[in-house]
Amino acid sequence: HQKFKEFLRALTPPIFLYLYRNIKGQKKIVPNITYEGVFNTFSEVRAVYSGANFYHTIESSNEVISEGRKSLRMLHNNLPPNDGMALMRHNFLPIFASALGQDNINILDIGGGYGTAYLNCRYSCMNLDIKSTVIELASSILEFAKFYPDGEVDFVSSILKVVNKKFDITYFGSSLQYFEDFNRVLDQAASIKSKYIIITDTPMGNFKTFVCAQVNMKGNVIPRLVFSLEQLTDILSKQGYKLIHRSVNYYPYHNFDNYSHPISDARHMNIIFELV
Repeated sequence: HQKFKEFLRALTPPIFLYLYRNIKGQKKIVPNITYEGVFNTFSEVRAVYSGANFYHTIESSNEVISEGRKSLRMLHNNLPPNDGMALMRHNFLPIFASALGQDNINILDIGGGYGTAYLNCRYSCMNLDIKSTVIELASSILEFAKFYPDGEVDFVSSILKVVNKKFDITYFGSSLQYFEDFNRVLDQAASIKSKYIIITDTPMGNFKTFVCAQVNMKGNVIPRLVFSLEQLTDILSKQGYKLIHRSVNYYPYHNFDNYSHPISDARHMNIIFELV
């Protein structure tokens, strides 16, 4: 019976799933569904799901600001970061940075929010002098910059504003999937020629890159990409980078079990490219 329901769900167009959940209630009918549908563009998702957003609602934006202030207070009090899903994502970066054996490190964090990765690195890498530049939406950077009155984190709205700067690591902390023009973003990031490009906690697998709807966030549906690992590798190899690491984050609750093979094999992965 369960397999039959999964089979029907995989065949059902996203619009019918959306309408069905609105009538009956999402949690009762399709529990633990994070992603659904196969689309070509973000606009197709927005056409199917009324109210589909870029990422944040007003409510979730306020929650991010509140979370950022709390995280900063915890760091100043020498307390560990908040427990939660973000730790699985951001612990990867300070471990790698520590292993480089450098005294200081300069990180370009693309889509880095209020500097979550920076705060985790500060807590984890006690003997490392860390400088971070965060690329974020212009509508957010003024508010995020208030967190750091001493200017320890630099916020800018475009990669083009830092093309002449030198970085050790260019970091996408579960952010690349929200850039519809990811080819251009990766090309711009690679043109900076950081020694390493790291992409963490990002869904990918052995299939053609596609767009899906992220449906697990309250009051919002988010268009996002699910990547072909081969395509990402090809894009960066043309810019002189070599894939040197790949690993999988374990998420029992964020998966692609409602899709058919090969998409059902997609995983949230961490990958590292080195400039050669």
